[in-house]
Amino acid sequence: MISVDLKKCRRCGLCAKACPFAAIEIQEKVPVINQEACTNCGACVEACKFNALEKIEQQASIERTDGDIWIFGECDQHGLAPVVYELAAKANQLARQANVNTAVVILGNKIPIQQAQRLGVGKIIAVQHEKLARFDDRQAANVLCQLVEKYNPSILLGGATAIGRALLPRCAVKLHTGLTADCTELSIDPVTRILLQTRPAFGGNILATIVTENHRPQMATVRPGVVKAEKTTPQKEADICWETVPEELLDYSFQWIDFIPKPAETTNLRDAEVIVAAGYGCQGPEGVKLVAEFARAIGATLAASRPVVDAGWLQYHQQVGQTGTTIQPKLYIACGISGAIQHWVGMSNADKIIAINTDPDCQMMLNADIAIKGNIFDIIPQAMDCIKKNQPLAK
Repeated sequence: MISVDLKKCRRCGLCAKACPFAAIEIQEKVPVINQEACTNCGACVEACKFNALEKIEQQASIERTDGDIWIFGECDQHGLAPVVYELAAKANQLARQANVNTAVVILGNKIPIQQAQRLGVGKIIAVQHEKLARFDDRQAANVLCQLVEKYNPSILLGGATAIGRALLPRCAVKLHTGLTADCTELSIDPVTRILLQTRPAFGGNILATIVTENHRPQMATVRPGVVKAEKTTPQKEADICWETVPEELLDYSFQWIDFIPKPAETTNLRDAEVIVAAGYGCQGPEGVKLVAEFARAIGATLAASRPVVDAGWLQYHQQVGQTGTTIQPKLYIACGISGAIQHWVGMSNADKIIAINTDPDCQMMLNADIAIKGNIFDIIPQAMDCIKKNQPLAK
């Protein structure tokens, strides 16, 4: 939090002008800080020339290190969003490492209890109210934070989706704790039992592991597609806790006008079992066309690396990688893709990887299960000819 020393304050108003969140209001020439809106960024402290403001780090209570592991049960028009099943698989894995329980928190006007029972978590915490029919990030943050303060979980996870990215940062600010966004891996430190949160950093050039040592809950958003959802039948049903919250927490922060469904995409990379991806080694639209013909010939879904999309040869919804879609196919065939880490983090969970490239020392070739050295303009026509003749590809 930010404190003001009125003895040093000169009533100049520089702090209010410097605040990027409009959290400081000048009342009777005195700066008054709205602690709910304040993110503790310190911009006002740096702007004050008279050292009248001080940034005070609040230490959250961490008396309980054995609190439950929670996941936020994001919902769409079909019930629980697919990412929730992935979060549940990861939460259950972490809970076994930490020897704690798991819970899913679901907010809405209709709670998909039957779907939630298939997550394998120990508890379902549900808040059902007609005002929760539409997602409102401020409203949801008020409700979720009240539940966190009541139950005191040690970890809170959400999907790195549009909803998760809007909700969890608000909760982190209100709860005065840390948040690691877009994680690609989570684990429990066997000694400290702290959550190890791994995510790409510096443009994806390194993988950084981040910890929240002194604040609870430890919070992270997880990229959809980096964890495989468990398809098992729970041995017992989860306990259901129906919660109520004060009406004032349910006030809308905006006026809902209309809902326009997202048009169905012709390419659904996350559900594809076989993917053929075109890289910059295709050298242009003609090379991409060749890769697309190969994908159709083997019944695969066509994808692309970012340079191909940036060049306009394919569309964004076909992009695989850190800034595109994270996938888990049974087979991934990389055509002319070098394997930069920004791309690798999006497809490394493929069961099998085949790489075609002229550079045998590029990362994709080195990490592939099968590496084929050669130009795609030579290899792919040979492969397609062998498919037509039902023959193996010559070495």
